[in-house]
Amino acid sequence: MPSCPRLIRPCRPRWRSPRAGDHRHRRTFQGARGPSGHASTSTAEWFDADTLNGTGRPKAAAKLIVRSVSGIRLNEAQDAIAKATGHRDWHDLASAPMEANGQVDDQAAIACVIAVSDALGIGTGAVQYALTKSRVLTGMTLERSLSIQARAWRERLFGAGGRGRPGTVVRVRSPGENQPGYLLRQGRPTYVMLDGGVGMRADFEVKTPRQALADFVPSRLWLPYGFWTLADGAVVTFSRDYMPMWRSANDGTERMDPWLRIEDIMSKTHFSTQAGTVDWAGGRAREMALAHLDERRITCLPRLVDVMGEMLAPFVETVGDAVARLRGATAEAA
Repeated sequence: MPSCPRLIRPCRPRWRSPRAGDHRHRRTFQGARGPSGHASTSTAEWFDADTLNGTGRPKAAAKLIVRSVSGIRLNEAQDAIAKATGHRDWHDLASAPMEANGQVDDQAAIACVIAVSDALGIGTGAVQYALTKSRVLTGMTLERSLSIQARAWRERLFGAGGRGRPGTVVRVRSPGENQPGYLLRQGRPTYVMLDGGVGMRADFEVKTPRQALADFVPSRLWLPYGFWTLADGAVVTFSRDYMPMWRSANDGTERMDPWLRIEDIMSKTHFSTQAGTVDWAGGRAREMALAHLDERRITCLPRLVDVMGEMLAPFVETVGDAVARLRGATAEAA
């Protein structure tokens, strides 16, 4: 593997998807609906050769989890994935024949992500990335990844919403503004996580609707603001807060820790500047940012999304504060 001196500190291993195979297998998740549309009482309908590739893709997913989360052994990750995909253990996954089937639906995908997360005691973001990158979850698009992550947050991070409860999707109404946001801290002022970032509002400008609003992943945490071109030709995509999200080169694209320092930058490109607008998260700038991801076939979410849990902590007022907490938690677990 070629080294990458002085480009990214620390230099991280490159992740590659496993090669496809020819095995035909099939399983499903407990509680998911199978291809017939009926609720499945077993866990044996959704996984086929295109999803599992025998043990190839589950093994690749387990390796990704081990690389990205300290303290997880490979056999633990393998067993967690095996059980989440409807098997007794890893041996059962490797030996049980299954029929062919189509892509995993959203309900089954969420069930799998949460099951692995609970079994290993780690965040849903790392699990979803591993299962998507390895193609255990097939047919994934960026839109599906965002939807699954938002629903996983509600299940495992926020819980049920309600007046004054952090994580509730509230309606923010102020002069010239009417948009949803996550309640971070109620008070004077009240802190909310809007699509474009953290905002402070008067308490009377933040309303808890009677009917729950849809969960979402704020653009601030996943939508590119621009990219750096490095001396070796690699491209590092960065967020609105100038935090690295993706590194793309001839050998593929890898997810990056948002606190890494990027060196040997030769040029910097902003989508909003190219679009001639100050609205970085909408209109033409958003279209260009999405095209940038599509060109690199990025359908996963960056690690920056994992800071959402830290946003709920006391005294966190910016995305940068949350990233610092995530970095500290990562170092402590190492």
